[in-house]
Amino acid sequence: HPGHHPGQENRPDHPQARPFSLEARWYTAAQALLIFVNPPEQAAPSAQDPTVLYLGPGFHQLRTIAFKHYKMVYVAGGAYVQALPPTDEKPLVASDDKGQPRWRPFLEIRGMTNCTVRGRGILDFSALPWHARQPIVIVDSQVVRVEGLTLIDSPLWTLTLGNVEQAVVENV
Repeated sequence: HPGHHPGQENRPDHPQARPFSLEARWYTAAQALLIFVNPPEQAAPSAQDPTVLYLGPGFHQLRTIAFKHYKMVYVAGGAYVQALPPTDEKPLVASDDKGQPRWRPFLEIRGMTNCTVRGRGILDFSALPWHARQPIVIVDSQVVRVEGLTLIDSPLWTLTLGNVEQAVVENV
């Protein structure tokens, strides 16, 4: 293509200076290559901050995230978080309208103020049964921000907000 010089770094230029997504497909959606272009992350939090659940680069397996102990959940670029099925947890609903049990959300913000979920990492819900958990639920809260994450294979509504004031959701 124009501007390509063998042996040199090749950076595609986009005419608009804003985030965008590019998708290339081969034979099936399971073989899709997805490229997300977001602005560089600004001011990552410290891993030592006690108000931050910091999930650094690497592979993490979690059943849920108890947000009530933090003001921020940070999923760093290079972090891959796999949500695991419940084991000893009692379902909130024994059988929903699809006949499936439903457990509490993977990450829930309820009745909180000034909370953030952000980063450039990946939250993967592919190990959960269909309708098992909602990935992110935010209710009865104020001044909440969700930004920069990639969520894949959600078994239910991916990001649910209810009775939330001053919510910002960007580049998710």
